[in-house]
Amino acid sequence: MHPPRFALGFTSLLALAAWSGCADPDTPGGAAPGPLLADTAAACASSGPPLPAAARSDLQHTLDAIVAGGAAPGAILTLDHPSYRAFSAASGIADLATGQAIDPGDRFRAGSMLKLAVAAALLQLVEHGELSLDARLTQLLPPAITSRVAEAENITLRMLLSHTGGVPEPVDAAFHAAVFQDPAKIWTLDDYLTLSAAHPRPFPPGAGWAYSNMDYILAGEILTAASRAPWRDSVKRVLDRAGLTHSSLPRPGHAACDGCARGYEPLAGELVDLTEVDPSMAGAAGGGALVTTTADLVRFLRALLAGALFDRPGTLAIMTGFVDAPLPQEGQTQYGLGLARFQFGDLELIGHYGSTAGYNGFVLQDTATGVVFAGSINQDGGLGALVVPVVQAVGRLP
Repeated sequence: MHPPRFALGFTSLLALAAWSGCADPDTPGGAAPGPLLADTAAACASSGPPLPAAARSDLQHTLDAIVAGGAAPGAILTLDHPSYRAFSAASGIADLATGQAIDPGDRFRAGSMLKLAVAAALLQLVEHGELSLDARLTQLLPPAITSRVAEAENITLRMLLSHTGGVPEPVDAAFHAAVFQDPAKIWTLDDYLTLSAAHPRPFPPGAGWAYSNMDYILAGEILTAASRAPWRDSVKRVLDRAGLTHSSLPRPGHAACDGCARGYEPLAGELVDLTEVDPSMAGAAGGGALVTTTADLVRFLRALLAGALFDRPGTLAIMTGFVDAPLPQEGQTQYGLGLARFQFGDLELIGHYGSTAGYNGFVLQDTATGVVFAGSINQDGGLGALVVPVVQAVGRLP
């Protein structure tokens, strides 16, 4: 998900946060275990000499300071530099109940970073003529759904994927309260349509930009209808094509987060464990539907931006057809089809953020250097405290 509360908390662009990277035996502060080290070459694109020791130390110290600053119990980040071997580090705690240290290979729920894969799955159908980005909702979904979406006849698939359709956000305070009260609740399309319809639309279709998880919940329904199979099946094929080996798409009713660092939510001055939230929470918009690692996210974005997930070169160009989508508090300047552009000082980045119950994360590429990096913290509400210091550290890389 994204705003409003299992959400981006960029309350201070100078706040500290936690992060780590792709497994490297020279990582200061503790190496990853054998299986992750063995998988590093496959998870990351770069090879060659290790990242210079000064850079590794800077990244590790940044990570340690972020965790010490209280952004989360623990954090992970994978960094893949085209000129050096991939770097991995971790800092903090994976499980407050046991005191278990967090590990670079720990999994987590990816939140809205799933939107990258959902958009890619739909664009694969578009490039083979099975869907049109200009098709209207009323052409793509049955009246039982479209009758509950204002001006559905004027909203296109392209608008959904770019958040320009004016569909109201369903994730509100009542939604978050319900998740806290019953994390195992299985959420339905009817639930989301009801929540969305309770809010005024931000603008008529095509007349503006506003992030809405409802856009991608509907996109998931379109993917299901067009492929004649559950949307998770199509997304899994995308993940498999990217070579992801530590990612899964648990189905509704399966709330366990196997191999995950525990995920926490602050409540009344305490951290509440919300690791086991049903994967139906936010549906194809993200939430708990994708369980992954930072190494897999790096591998995915690297493959996506290389065009390796599409059969036609022009498809990636369509996905990167950005429109203005300024969110200054998050560094965001534009949004394409499931892909965002960010500006931090002189650094231009593309990728996506992800926030959900218990977790915050991101996966980004520095467009100038080709460095791809992904991070996660196991506490919701402080993504800004994770992103900003990491981006600053990436800007200091040789």
